[in-house]
Amino acid sequence: MLSEEDVVERCAQAGVSEEGTGIALSIRSSPPARRVKNSAALRSSTYIFASKKMRHTVQAESLSIELPAIYKHEFDRSVLEYYDQPSEKIFLEYLSKTGRRVKAASTADFFVIADDFIGWEEWKPLERLIKLAESHPGRIVFDETSGRYRCPPAEAYAEALGLNFRLCTEQDLNLRLVENLRFLGDFWSAAPLDQTPVPEEMFGKSRWLRLAEILNTGLIEADELYALIVSQVVYVNLEKDLLSQPQYCKVFRSKEDAKALDQSFLEKRSAELAPGSLLHVFGKKHRVLSLESESVELEEDGGYIKCVPKALVEQQILQGIAYTESEENGQVFELLRHAGPDDLAKANQRYSALRALENGCPIEEVAADNQVSDRTIRSWLSRFRAAQRNLGDGYVGLLPKTAGRGNRSSRLSPATISLINRVLEEHFLNKNAPPLSHAYAMFLKACDDTQTSSTSEKTFYGYAKRIDPVRRVRSREGSKAAYQQESGSNMSQSMGWDLGGKFAMDVVHTDHTQLDIELVSSRTGRSMGRPWLTIFLDGYSRMPVSFVLMFDPPSYRSLMTGVRRMVEKTGYFPASFVVDGGKEFHSVYFESLVARGGSNIQHRTGKPRHGALIERYFGSLNTQLIDRLKGNTQPTKNVRQMSAEMNPKKNAIWTLEALSSVLEDYLEGFVERDHPSLGCSPSYQYSQSFALHGSRKVRAMEYNQEFIISTFPPPRRGKVSINPKAGIRVNHLDYWHSIFRSPSLNKQKVDVRYDPFDVGHVYAFANKTWHKCRVISHYEVFRGRTERELHALLEEHRKTAANFAQSRNQTMRQIAGLFERVQSTEESLSISQLARDQEQLHDHKKGVARADLKSAPKPDEHASEPDLDSELLSFQIDYSAAIPEDF
Repeated sequence: MLSEEDVVERCAQAGVSEEGTGIALSIRSSPPARRVKNSAALRSSTYIFASKKMRHTVQAESLSIELPAIYKHEFDRSVLEYYDQPSEKIFLEYLSKTGRRVKAASTADFFVIADDFIGWEEWKPLERLIKLAESHPGRIVFDETSGRYRCPPAEAYAEALGLNFRLCTEQDLNLRLVENLRFLGDFWSAAPLDQTPVPEEMFGKSRWLRLAEILNTGLIEADELYALIVSQVVYVNLEKDLLSQPQYCKVFRSKEDAKALDQSFLEKRSAELAPGSLLHVFGKKHRVLSLESESVELEEDGGYIKCVPKALVEQQILQGIAYTESEENGQVFELLRHAGPDDLAKANQRYSALRALENGCPIEEVAADNQVSDRTIRSWLSRFRAAQRNLGDGYVGLLPKTAGRGNRSSRLSPATISLINRVLEEHFLNKNAPPLSHAYAMFLKACDDTQTSSTSEKTFYGYAKRIDPVRRVRSREGSKAAYQQESGSNMSQSMGWDLGGKFAMDVVHTDHTQLDIELVSSRTGRSMGRPWLTIFLDGYSRMPVSFVLMFDPPSYRSLMTGVRRMVEKTGYFPASFVVDGGKEFHSVYFESLVARGGSNIQHRTGKPRHGALIERYFGSLNTQLIDRLKGNTQPTKNVRQMSAEMNPKKNAIWTLEALSSVLEDYLEGFVERDHPSLGCSPSYQYSQSFALHGSRKVRAMEYNQEFIISTFPPPRRGKVSINPKAGIRVNHLDYWHSIFRSPSLNKQKVDVRYDPFDVGHVYAFANKTWHKCRVISHYEVFRGRTERELHALLEEHRKTAANFAQSRNQTMRQIAGLFERVQSTEESLSISQLARDQEQLHDHKKGVARADLKSAPKPDEHASEPDLDSELLSFQIDYSAAIPEDF
């Protein structure tokens, strides 16, 4: 990477203003302006690329256009630095389609510093640019002179700062080159092998060989051969041949030998566009379906059809970037493309008749065998010879032309057709899902209101049948119901990413599922609930490279545990992970571990079909194993008919440890069975990949203590507090280390990592060092257990502790409620007792007063009566009296 002084110097040499230089420096020192997300509307998935050139991760918002651009920048030696989602925005000012002045701020895809370019880049597919040019003509325009789309407002803003702006599309990419660069990415950083000699017997007397032929000789290892290709000791046309297809990829002694071979194919190249011809453009092979005055309709290999400006294709042909092949006649292709099965059957019958005639059979006999006249046989022969002479293929002259007979145009007026479509849209394709008869009744009423000629019910129903089934179900039943009707053709778009990968450990899929089985504790026999399974599946070989069984829902802990077991089992770290939109896949810990391993993260969209490879694996696991075990939850699918003896919680007998053992046995058997999509077993496909695609030692990961600690998950609370007397508490267990006695660590919160397979120890990060802490209690319970047993005991312990905490909280609530009732009773009893005491005291005082009155002399009639209340108030208790022992 460049230093700040180098950037300033390059900006000065390129004529960048002082403000523009400040913008460049600000982008270099700032994080991306935003975090890219999946877009269901645009059907785009995000990708996090671990860049060796930039020494940090780079985001791609789409796998079809931005990710190839990243690979292009990563391996282009003229590109010095590139930054995704630059923090400094581009301020646009232009006129809208209606003439209104618009001001907007836009975040570009990249900011690039190259030998001949300093500025912003925006990457968009051609199809989207065509639509933007129609909806925002003041923002996006097509330049017929250069054959490119441009953004004049962005160019004007960048030019005022002395910077550059360019709008890039597929025409700036060669996808075959990008795919080969991705394939060679593990060898690109290796030391150059210019001095490494090529074995003389490798080529023999040939100037070139197929890649598979060289590897099969055993004269050179795959890793050495790919390193020779990277260093160009031997030559492969990376823009034409795919290294992932060794049976077709040509390896030449030198670049001159490749040029000599290409001369023999130049005659097949043409600059003339014609329907049916093969067009090599944008790094792909396309079929030209139709030519319009301003556009060309192209079809890719996957059946995806797109329209591009004709001027753009012609410009690519003039520059020598695109070319057509004249291997097939366009008219022949068009005739065969429109011929149905019945037409082909008739053409085959007529061709057989002409072959019999050619073999010397009399024309009368041939006509009789085909039940036609002699004149018909002569007509067939004439049409065959004419097609052979004009098109180079006489067979197409025998195709029947019944499809072109008669007047096949619609008898309905344009107003009636428009009314039919409008009524179907308003009264049939809505959430109320009315019957089609209701829509026809509304059509008849609309015809009467607008004085438009109507049509029959059968014709109206025929127009309704032409509606796309997926659109029909989506409008009437919702997107979830329509999703079941969708297929690859209905979605009209091929997958934007490679699900399988090009070699073993290239793409590893990971996902979670909750197994349909109830488990019990191995110690108490109590129900523990349904476990969660996390699987890591190699896309190329379909081999499960790791799995984790836990009671906890999907989290960072299950991911890190699975990664650790994967490296322990295979010794490799994959080139990329394919994950869904779960929050655990967006955690800082997971992304940091993946970036540290030099790997990438592909975020697929949320629909299960986009993760069909691993979702199908989960389905097979349930049907072939889980549904055959006691305690499976199949009866709960129809709860109303489930009797008490069929309750899975009552029938559960499997423990986590036992189920983990059975899962491991099942997976070991799975990898040895032939896979229908591979034609061999996953284990064989996995091992063959290393022989064919190289061992890729740069992907090897040593399973050492440093790696192990980096994969340890943190506890749920993250940081924990240090108690100098009791240590730290992790997952309901107490751990101790002598460093906790330090006064500076008292009550300090520290990062903690625990080993899910060794609960006897945890690691605490104190004083900038990881310390191994030993469990204080329960150590004898967990000591001497296997990894699987420790894992199962930990999960059961955590689940039991969580259940106990929950039940304890419930018990405390019950006790609190009981004591509330006790307190209320005590208060009522205290009030009643006090009232009785006061009543007894009052009666006692009255009795004493009456006795005194009887013994006293009669008062004088004129004397006042004694004050009884004052006598009662003067009554006192002698507290100095002795208390009896039996009181």
